[in-house]
Amino acid sequence: MRILVIEDDPQIAVNISASLEDLGHRIVEADTVAEALDVIRGEPIDLVISDLGLADEIRAETFLEAVRTLHPTMPIIVATGLEPDERLELDDRMLVLMKPYGIADLEGAIARLTA
Repeated sequence: MRILVIEDDPQIAVNISASLEDLGHRIVEADTVAEALDVIRGEPIDLVISDLGLADEIRAETFLEAVRTLHPTMPIIVATGLEPDERLELDDRMLVLMKPYGIADLEGAIARLTA
């Protein structure tokens, strides 16, 4: 599976990507919303894992809405250390994974969304 990982903390991004690669996935990384949107518009992606608290000029919620517009059925995992607020509209192809999480949690979330 080709997975886009959007994470602005370089250490977390490296850990997530390495874990996913160990599970046999191909990873594309982005550390800003603008970069992630460019990837989604230009490359085939099977699943998105996005940090909710990105230090970016564009809100993560706005990014998730854009993904839904471009790819209505794209599975999305929202990773966050804070409770998401009401601006985050979850649907049946999206779930929240609370930080800190382990590789088994991530693998389970992927399995639930892609089953």
